[in-house]
Amino acid sequence: MKVAAKKSSKKDSSKKSNREKVFLEETRGSELTQSFSGRFDNLRIGVRTLAKIIENQGEILHQLQELNSKVERLENQLKEMEKKMDNNFDFTNEKHSKK
Repeated sequence: MKVAAKKSSKKDSSKKSNREKVFLEETRGSELTQSFSGRFDNLRIGVRTLAKIIENQGEILHQLQELNSKVERLENQLKEMEKKMDNNFDFTNEKHSKK
């Protein structure tokens, strides 16, 4: 019986420890959520959506970098088109026409 009592006390202390860890994580999470949700109230972003954004911020950053790169390429293409329009709408490929 003593062995069983020791096992249950280990389980009890383990459960107590786990409860304390969960409480600490919930406290940290709620403080973080409150901090961010205060900033996102005007955008009407829910807590779950905010949590997903935080969780996936690395992937979101990568996608934003890709989009930024594409926008820069498009801006460069538009600038080239504007230059060609200023030069009497000559849209021929200069590389091929300089033979």
